[in-house]
Amino acid sequence: VVVSVPKYIEEQPFNLAGIIIGDEDNPSFFSSLKVFEDEGETKVWFLVKADSTEKHQLIFSYGDGCGISITVPVVLN
Repeated sequence: VVVSVPKYIEEQPFNLAGIIIGDEDNPSFFSSLKVFEDEGETKVWFLVKADSTEKHQLIFSYGDGCGISITVPVVLN
């Protein structure tokens, strides 16, 4: 899975991307994701089995300290 990430949200710069597996409040796994640039876009990637039944979520952090945190569910098609 490859995801494009906005460089700024509400003038806050992109800071961190991570993946959560399981419940957000009690995850079975969390890891930060490697960020890379591709044709001028900021992106992150990870591998997951297409038939996985576990809940996956991406978390994106913007700004410093009490900046903006966005959690997005991963929907596999």
